[in-house]
Amino acid sequence: MYSKLLSNDDQAIRIPEWFANVQLAYENFLFKDNLQLQAGIDFHWRSDYTALGYAPAIQQYYVQDDFVSPAFPLVDVF
Repeated sequence: MYSKLLSNDDQAIRIPEWFANVQLAYENFLFKDNLQLQAGIDFHWRSDYTALGYAPAIQQYYVQDDFVSPAFPLVDVF
C-alpha cells in the first residue's frame, strides 16, 4: 500500500510511505470435523520514516527530526 499526504507543510503527521501485509495460510478440519487446523506465515513490512518522539516525563508525543525509524520485516509463523 502506498501512502502519500497531499498537504503536510508543517510535517506534523508522520507515516511511512510504503506498507506491506501478506498472509499465506492453510486451513483444514481433521478427525471428522472435530479439530480445526490452521498453519501459515504472516508478514508485515513498512518503509523507514521519521517517527514522532515521546517524552515520558510529560507523557506527550512531539515532532523530532533526529532519529529515523528503520524499515524491517515482522514475520509470524503460526
